[in-house]
Amino acid sequence: MADGLSRLVSATKYTGPEPVLGITAPNIRKELQHWACREQWRQWRDATTFCLAKQLLRQVDLSFTKYAVRLSRADLRILTGLLTGHADLNWHLTLMQIRTDAACPLCQEDEETVLHLLGECSTLSAKRLSILGYPYLSYEELGRMHWCALLRFAKASQ
Repeated sequence: MADGLSRLVSATKYTGPEPVLGITAPNIRKELQHWACREQWRQWRDATTFCLAKQLLRQVDLSFTKYAVRLSRADLRILTGLLTGHADLNWHLTLMQIRTDAACPLCQEDEETVLHLLGECSTLSAKRLSILGYPYLSYEELGRMHWCALLRFAKASQ
């Protein structure tokens, strides 16, 4: 009798609340988000361009992303310029043929790049020490800094 009943039930069409397979919409959404993050990270890792950004963005950190999303448009523009090298600095402006001299206007010792501004400019060493805690920083050390501190330093250096 039980076998006959189970055959009868399994042969009938399902009627009832979804999902039939026990996979909920939030689980599907969560798995899609994880897959998208893994895929983005793989593409980022395998890309042969973005040298500056790769040195400063060493790993996926959602807290950094959440911080950036909350920024004003002007602050996000500054931060994006710092992370990508596409900032209003003489080196980048020289590449775009807007300026003819890439030298740092503060110290005249080196080209004004993001690394020079954030970590090497001797004129900004005291300000760097007070805001970031170090007078000079390498790319590796800059990559470990929170974007909040980098943005605060960049805005104070203008």
